[in-house]
Amino acid sequence: MLALDDLHWADPASLDVVCHLLHRGPQGAVLLLLASRPAQTEPRLMTALEESERHELGHRIDLAPLSAEAAGQLLGDDVAPAARAALYRESGGNPFYLQQLAGAAHRGRGGRAPEGGGAEPGLPSAVAASIKQEIDALPERTRQVLQVAAVVGDPFEPDLTAATAEIPERDTLTALDELLERDLVRPFEPPRRFRFRHPIVRRAVYESAGAGWRLAAHGRAAAALEARDAPAAAYAHHVERSASVGDEPAIAIL
Repeated sequence: MLALDDLHWADPASLDVVCHLLHRGPQGAVLLLLASRPAQTEPRLMTALEESERHELGHRIDLAPLSAEAAGQLLGDDVAPAARAALYRESGGNPFYLQQLAGAAHRGRGGRAPEGGGAEPGLPSAVAASIKQEIDALPERTRQVLQVAAVVGDPFEPDLTAATAEIPERDTLTALDELLERDLVRPFEPPRRFRFRHPIVRRAVYESAGAGWRLAAHGRAAAALEARDAPAAAYAHHVERSASVGDEPAIAIL
């Protein structure tokens, strides 16, 4: 068996080899096990996979998030039920996130199994590094829109994101198309609302921006919502994250 994971990150030469194997088929009794995120996979590889399935040479399996029961089995009995539930909620059933969060919680407790608090503050380095690869691959304007969206909220609206980023809405929509194509964000109901692929992705994007930049962005988000006559409760958290000492209007809102 030849197993290749994360093919959405494969370089062109590696994709050439995989596509060749899919078109010609390996010689002998060899099983190819390929894993990738469909929305981030190169079109030529998706075409090769679809052709392989159409000719009954391959079989596609769409993976769903782990169930709470399966997550509990993966974590093991050493993790207390309350901690298992907290880790499952935060991971969203993603096995990689689940194991990394559990490991971070374990290390944060001096090697003891998590008892009830879930993961430690701050993302595990492996999770942050994985998502950082996706962020760093974005053009500068698209990355800016993504980081502003992480400040605005989850879900978020393009017009508020544009106002907070201080860029034209048409540019925001162009960036949004690329973010949708890369599966960093997804459509959300009602129309004109979007959300991050996973809460941890939003958290990693948010933490990838500098603290000073985030402070200013929260201030712009609060100002944009206030200009729309939104209720104070809708932007109080932005005020809380951007107010300066002795800011009387902010004190009144909070």
